[in-house]
Order: sequence, then structure tokens, then C-alpha cells
Amino acid sequence: GCLFPDEVGELCRKIRLTMERAGFPEGKFLVHVHWAFGLAEASTLTALCNGANGVWAAVCKAGAQVGHACSTMTAVNLYRAGQRHLSESYKWIIVYVKKCVNVIKSNQ
Repeated sequence: GCLFPDEVGELCRKIRLTMERAGFPEGKFLVHVHWAFGLAEASTLTALCNGANGVWAAVCKAGAQVGHACSTMTAVNLYRAGQRHLSESYKWIIVYVKKCVNVIKSNQ
């Protein structure tokens, strides 16, 4: 929660490179970002674009202390960005995501 998204991206690139060099290229690399300064979702998306391949979070952002990036918002933004393959693995959340996207579009 205290890093800027570009710092998260750089850290994730280094971690993924280390995993690859250690013979663990297909390893799960989950991120869990806290909300401290309001950049949780941006940092999560940046992490996913730079080597992380999963998110450890909850459907809502409420959590211990300041909360964390919510997986629902991450899924909404990935879906908005064209990552339709989420529909295969996360059908339960995609129904909600589609409703959210439609509500957002209708309010614009």
C-alpha cells in the first residue's frame, strides 16, 4: 500500500526473473496490496502486467486495518481491458462484473 504502481511493477519484474532463473517459471506469484494511499487497484493491475499471475484478496476491499485491493474491482478492470478469458475460470464473479460494466456504461 505504500509503493507507487511503477515501483510495484519493477519489484514484480525482478521477482518473476528470479523465479525463472531458479527454475520456477510457471510458479504462482500472487500479490496482495493494501489500500494505504489509494493506489491498490492500480498497483495490482501493474503487478499483473509485470510478472504476477494471481491476486490474493477478497471480493470486497474491506480488510484488516486499511483494507486491500478487492478482487472484484481487479476483475472488472481486467474484463474492461479485454481479458475475456476470465469468464472461463471465474463465472461466479463475471456475472457481477458484467452488471457493473453495464451500470457504468449506462451512467456515462
